[in-house]
Amino acid sequence: MSIKGTTPELKDLSEAKRRLLALRLKGAATPAASVDEIRPRPVGARTPISIDQYRIWLHASVQLELPIYNEPVTIGYRGAFDLGLLETSFNRFLERHEAWRTSFFVEQDEVLQVIHSELKVKLEMIDLSELPRAEREIEAKRLATQQALHPIDLKTAPLFRTLVIRMAPDEHRFHLVLHHIIFDGMSLTQTFIPELAAIYSALESGAEPLLPNRALQYADYAAWRQKQ
Repeated sequence: MSIKGTTPELKDLSEAKRRLLALRLKGAATPAASVDEIRPRPVGARTPISIDQYRIWLHASVQLELPIYNEPVTIGYRGAFDLGLLETSFNRFLERHEAWRTSFFVEQDEVLQVIHSELKVKLEMIDLSELPRAEREIEAKRLATQQALHPIDLKTAPLFRTLVIRMAPDEHRFHLVLHHIIFDGMSLTQTFIPELAAIYSALESGAEPLLPNRALQYADYAAWRQKQ
């Protein structure tokens, strides 16, 4: 549901944001990065944001009351479903990905990322299974829309919301609304859904998930880009 392509009016920006914008506009196009060139940033180092993140942050920060970068995602589950297992699996995913544990703040006219060392989410479930089918669908859509239309504060982690809806004993929907500054379509299909499914499946069978260690995080790329 992101609305892109509109540039904030300069009159709406503070002097600090104008200076930030001028600096960014002077920058060259983002170069392609080789994994071999990027190194994990030092522990405790100040973490800048990438140019792509900055553009989103700048636009969103002058339209705080609008959910212009909220991205709704729905994952359907049919058959046996364990809410506690999904919650554990989702929190395991959060442990692996710093971007999903990130918030943003401004310090001395510089936009920085805060990577929270720990972030655990309690999943809420709303049971609609007792309603007639038509009413279930109407209410499920209302709840998902309500969640998606509420703005997300970039200063406060997590920059997403979760909701599980029980449509029937064997049908559940996992709704997420994520701010686009921490998420894109490629990470949905190539990272989030495959990893969440792998973690859930492994834990369901009593095994530990066999996923590769993540040597680099998105913030490492942002720090590398800052030096170019």
